[in-house]
Amino acid sequence: MLDFTDKVVLITGGAAGIGGAAAGIFARQGASVIITDIDLSMAQARADEIKAEGGKAEALKCNSSNCDEVECTVKSVLERYGRIDVFVNNAGGTHGAIHSGDIEDYTAEEFDKVVKLNLYGLFYFTRCIIPQMKKQGGGSIVIVSSGAGRTTSRSEVGRIPYAPSKAAQLGLMRQLALETAPENIRVNAVAPGLIKSTAYIENNWLSNTEEQKQATLNKIPMGRRGLSEEIANGIVFLASDEASYITGHCLDINGGIIMM
Repeated sequence: MLDFTDKVVLITGGAAGIGGAAAGIFARQGASVIITDIDLSMAQARADEIKAEGGKAEALKCNSSNCDEVECTVKSVLERYGRIDVFVNNAGGTHGAIHSGDIEDYTAEEFDKVVKLNLYGLFYFTRCIIPQMKKQGGGSIVIVSSGAGRTTSRSEVGRIPYAPSKAAQLGLMRQLALETAPENIRVNAVAPGLIKSTAYIENNWLSNTEEQKQATLNKIPMGRRGLSEEIANGIVFLASDEASYITGHCLDINGGIIMM
């Protein structure tokens, strides 16, 4: 039984999908969960759901791409709770409906937006949180990367900036794991495959023809898309004391489509 009693867990992009599922599991295991999201109303709705189930949760608005907002968010959490035991960097994506053209079709601005969200957002948060974890004697960080960061992206949108930004997350994860291990801080990642997640992702999936959907599923050995809860379970495990000797590791959760 995983136990997060009296632990403080900060989850970015926690209003829905994988982040929202992880927030619920952490809360059921006794944690105080802080959900940040660029959409405060959705984050508040998720926090209210968790509280209605007897858990402890609150919502904060934060754009992970904005350094000042990140610093203010972490400061606010520390002023209220005094510590952060677990940080889950889940916020990320393709920054909206970016096209799926060749590299010459992308503007520098389009590329920068995705890299800033996926990579710089992780840098901004860990830069603020790791000093506190050092002070308190340790902590756990779990990064939600992607199978696209392990191999390539076959997404319908934003492939060119998305794949390298997710691969870069894993590079930063390994470096942070190496440098913070003596401080009793563990840094790991999960790399989801094709997941039933947010409405945005579902809309992309539903835009495919039945033949396209089946062709995609045929490439997955388990023959189906994963659930947000299945990724969240991996996140919670890596954050827990049961994973106390695991750091610098990327857990692939993809139904077997990537085997390493």
